[in-house]
Amino acid sequence: MDRIATVNLSLFVIAVTFTYAGAVAARAWLTGRARSLRWIALAMFGLAFAWLTFRFSSFSTTADNRGAIYVAAFAAITIAQWSLLRFAIELAESSTRTRRIADIAFGTTIAAELVIPDRIAFGMYAGPAQATFVHVVMALFSIYATGLGAVLLWRAGRRMPSLVRNRYRMLAISIVTLYAAMTLAGVREYPALLVFALLLIGSTLLIVVAAMPPQWLRDAWQAPLLRRVLRELADVSGMTDQDAVRARLLPTIARAASAQRAVMHDAGSGRELETFGPRSDAAVERVLLPSGSIALDLVGVPHDPFFGGEQRQLVEDLALHLQVALERCSLIARERDVASTMSAANVRLRSANAELVELAELRDGFVAIASHELRTPITTIVGFTRTLLDLWDDIEDPERRRYLELVDRDAHRLSQLVSDLLMLSSVESPDFRVVRERVDVGALLGQVVADVGVDAAGVELHVEQSLSVHADPRLVRQVFVNLVANATRHGAPPIRLRARPVGEFGDKVQVEVRDEGPGVPEEFRDRLFGRFARADQSAAIPGSGLGLFIVRRLVEVQGGRVWLEDDDTHGGACFVVELPSSAARPAATWGG
Repeated sequence: MDRIATVNLSLFVIAVTFTYAGAVAARAWLTGRARSLRWIALAMFGLAFAWLTFRFSSFSTTADNRGAIYVAAFAAITIAQWSLLRFAIELAESSTRTRRIADIAFGTTIAAELVIPDRIAFGMYAGPAQATFVHVVMALFSIYATGLGAVLLWRAGRRMPSLVRNRYRMLAISIVTLYAAMTLAGVREYPALLVFALLLIGSTLLIVVAAMPPQWLRDAWQAPLLRRVLRELADVSGMTDQDAVRARLLPTIARAASAQRAVMHDAGSGRELETFGPRSDAAVERVLLPSGSIALDLVGVPHDPFFGGEQRQLVEDLALHLQVALERCSLIARERDVASTMSAANVRLRSANAELVELAELRDGFVAIASHELRTPITTIVGFTRTLLDLWDDIEDPERRRYLELVDRDAHRLSQLVSDLLMLSSVESPDFRVVRERVDVGALLGQVVADVGVDAAGVELHVEQSLSVHADPRLVRQVFVNLVANATRHGAPPIRLRARPVGEFGDKVQVEVRDEGPGVPEEFRDRLFGRFARADQSAAIPGSGLGLFIVRRLVEVQGGRVWLEDDDTHGGACFVVELPSSAARPAATWGG
């Protein structure tokens, strides 16, 4: 088979493909799915007829017959261009004036093709002037129809969700590619003929895929949006308030669906739970969350009957993500209620049985640790596990791996907390091992402030000279983490951290942690460093009562001491830690 025959066969296959696409579009139009599909059907049938007549014109034996065939082919191309333009005008909801101009331009071009020449076969006209005129009219209409159609589709896609926007833009590109193929429709030389065939194949595939994209391509187009939503879900995974979750995620859903306004309300009572965007009289797209108790109204969603079903599915998918986040908050709230119930039961038990006071205090302390220190990692593990179970097929492998890594990280965090509780038990043993080394005090305190999450503007850190202590880095870090966290929780900014050498030879280093809070009540000072000691036993201020007890034991096993400094001048609380000194460096100051 020679090259020309190969190209002809390819064009025959393309014509069959156009015919099939036209039949599918016509069927969808006749069944009432979308009126705009009638233009796609007409364009597909016109292109199929045009390419078949072009390629089989060589079978004609006379120039007159070939001329008539070319007249019909060019008329079919013009009809196809006009149909695609009308399709773009309808999708873009253009004005009546734009539609009338397009119809007038189409009628003028058809008249020039059918009335003026008697043979329109690449220069075989009644005269050169007529040929030039017809060529100019056809070229102007092609440029007008192609340019306007592509621009209208591209602009219309800007206000659409990502899935629909990609289909609009693919149609716009296909129109331009089809015009490029039409400019080479009459060539017979092989290289140009091959380019013509490739452009025609490309435009055909673009039109077919844009009109009927396969599921894998739809999923790929939606994947970036779903990833953004999942990142938002990851950001709210630590939230425990449903109102905060709704306020965070509702704008994301509204923007993803290109809605002017979004309203979430109780499906039963109609009470508004959260709103986003200004009021509008536009059409409302209502979606019930899977639980059925909450309804989501999206106002002013760009709705096109050609793509409407996909937009509906997109909104339902986003509503499912929101439901997962709200259920996670509900789970956390139930855990909080359980913890509160357990605490109340413990109080009643202590008042009923005085002999078990110490045991009750130990149990209360552990419950406090469980509700405060375990809640965040448990929430993350439960939330991401639920997300993976519900959305496994929608999450790509890299994102899936990242969520599993977050679950693994917080599982290790729980394991570390258990290890710390065991360390608390073993630190009083004479066999407890302390691995001492040189620890830079300035760097350590700066890292502690960063780890605790204190606002840098509310901290003053000063190291009189570059100091270092001879201590276990892990244990001494835990000492100052507990003290800074305690100052943040019970005191007020600014929190002042000051390190200075003491002793006759500077063989000790004292670090002060001072806040501007109410200070420590006088009646509480004697048991300040005791196990589970809390000045305020209410639940208003969180804490296990183990922090200062751990500080005292960790400082003592490293050869140091800790105490509460009496300071009536500044007020607040001032804790002083004294540890053995090591080598020194130049002075360093950080913060306010």
